Amino acid sequence: MTFKDVAIKNFKGNIKKYITYYLCNSFIVATFFMYSVLIFNEKLSTTSQIEKGVLQALMIPSVALGVFSLFFISYSHATFIKCRKKEFGVFIHLGMTTVDIRKIIIYENIIVALGSIFLGLLVGVVFSRLFFIVIIKLLEVKGISYIIGLKNFIFPTVVFSGIYLANLLTTIIATYRFEVIKLLKADRKIQGNKFSNPIFALIGLLIVIGSIIILYREFNNPEVGMLLLGTTILISIGVYIFISQLGSFLIKYSKRNPRVYFNKLLFITSLNSKFKQAKIIIFIISILVAVIIFYTGFMFSLCITAEKDALNTNAYDVFYAEIKDKNVLSDRKIEEIVIRNKEEIKMHETLEFVYYYGTDEQPNGEIIMTDKEINKLGKTDLKVSKGNYLLLKQLEGISEAEKRDFKSFNMRLIFNSGTYELYNQENIFKQIFNSGNYSYSEIKVVNESDYNFIKEQKEGCELGKIQLYNFNNWKATKPIVDQLKGELDIINKNTKELYLPFNSYENMLKVASKVGNYNFNMQGGKLLLFTSGFLGIFFFIATAIVLFLKLLSDIDSDKKRFNIMYKIGITEEEIKKQIGSELKPLFFIGPIIGIMLAFAYTIIFSQDGSYNIRKYYIYSNVVVSLIFLLIQVVYYFICKKIYCDEILEELLI
Repeated sequence: MTFKDVAIKNFKGNIKKYITYYLCNSFIVATFFMYSVLIFNEKLSTTSQIEKGVLQALMIPSVALGVFSLFFISYSHATFIKCRKKEFGVFIHLGMTTVDIRKIIIYENIIVALGSIFLGLLVGVVFSRLFFIVIIKLLEVKGISYIIGLKNFIFPTVVFSGIYLANLLTTIIATYRFEVIKLLKADRKIQGNKFSNPIFALIGLLIVIGSIIILYREFNNPEVGMLLLGTTILISIGVYIFISQLGSFLIKYSKRNPRVYFNKLLFITSLNSKFKQAKIIIFIISILVAVIIFYTGFMFSLCITAEKDALNTNAYDVFYAEIKDKNVLSDRKIEEIVIRNKEEIKMHETLEFVYYYGTDEQPNGEIIMTDKEINKLGKTDLKVSKGNYLLLKQLEGISEAEKRDFKSFNMRLIFNSGTYELYNQENIFKQIFNSGNYSYSEIKVVNESDYNFIKEQKEGCELGKIQLYNFNNWKATKPIVDQLKGELDIINKNTKELYLPFNSYENMLKVASKVGNYNFNMQGGKLLLFTSGFLGIFFFIATAIVLFLKLLSDIDSDKKRFNIMYKIGITEEEIKKQIGSELKPLFFIGPIIGIMLAFAYTIIFSQDGSYNIRKYYIYSNVVVSLIFLLIQVVYYFICKKIYCDEILEELLI
């Protein structure tokens, strides 16, 4: 028998491992191709039918896909090579050199890579059209065609090839350390922890709980960004420590009850071994489940609460501001736009303000109004004394403690005639008009006498007007808002640029509307719900493949172990029960930890919302978690049956 015959027979004997590894890689390529259909469609990114910024949200699932693919391909490649170490040892024992082994690895991986790219692109082409159609339907976009270009093929090929090549080079370098004895005994080697102590499991758990408590208490801190990053890293480290030491922790504390320990000795020791070998994959699964459930649940709740959020955020149907010659549109022109779209104006209110932008040396950005002007809307009865100002923050739902902690200072306005200083009289937290445009979320309310003095100054400030509209049916106002934006853009292009050194006037001149806010939430929520749900399915299938690959890599050693147990009197039913006991932690501990983390982050992120908002967040989380667990249970029973059949078939021979 030649080496070629040996290799062919070995391939036929391990056909399941080869096919699983091949499908892993093809799956990655196909997924990247489907995402590229959205990323590289220029008409989709430029259409006015999609609210500005919605498609930018695809960056988050795209990054998650890239990071996961890096771990997924690396782990599947490492597991596949580990499965074949004994085979390489046999080849070397029969006379092959490590150079021959490298050639086999290179040739096989080139064939697998090319085959994976071909199958992945083929599957991507077939299913990307359906993927694109679903996205278009969810976004309610018309007139955007499905387009495939060269970029769609290059993008997944380059990303996959880069990750795959890096893993192949790592394997080639590892062949220089191959030793026959170690390779032949590779399947008998039990992976352990460099630091094994049950107390580390408690330390890891305390790190996770402590980080969650700190993040919850400090989440409203203005500098929460770095804290969020730091605590998330600590939580990940704590979870990994907990998982890696959980087996030894169970052994130590089960020994306190000898009866339980000796009755479950086989299960406990086997579980400890499984945790040591599979700690990385359990950790990855727990983090992925946490991300997907939190993200999908959040998007689901965003869709449910889209209308409530639009109504709460926007006190009026349409809001925009005129500053000097910018955004100035006659009432007659607006009435024409409204009549053209078969709508009716129910209410129109105009509020005058002064925008103070300061000097080059001391740039500023203050929206200043009189108390009488604000009171025109009938929502307040403000009275400001001369020489003072009232700070109006258009925020609601914040605690009394946060209101007390809010710092306010005297307002100093610098003009050629000198410095004009106003003292803080009071702080009020209430939404008066649209807070969708955050440039107007903070208003300085002054006495009419002080306002007239500021208004008469010729430098450092501009006069403006806020236009507020309500219509019969705000959900039907999208054509009105789109045409209004178009008319204002034309006017602004034909007028002199504003000198606003502190704030970008594009942001100050933008049109805010209920329908725009509603569509942004609905389009963004649907898009991210579908893509995150798709990623959830992708992650589930990918981890399912990795778990199956893990089971295949252990099946030879498990066959020997259960064969010995069978010979000493353990029945087939007891073996099935033992297999089920060993597989349950592998399949469910990661998801359970992930679900708990997702709930923790959901509570942290929703603490600023009202009771109803928090209720929707938690409800969405529960629904997504139950769906995921149901799928996981079904997959567990399928894998258990396949695995039991493989083991029992060996026992009957």
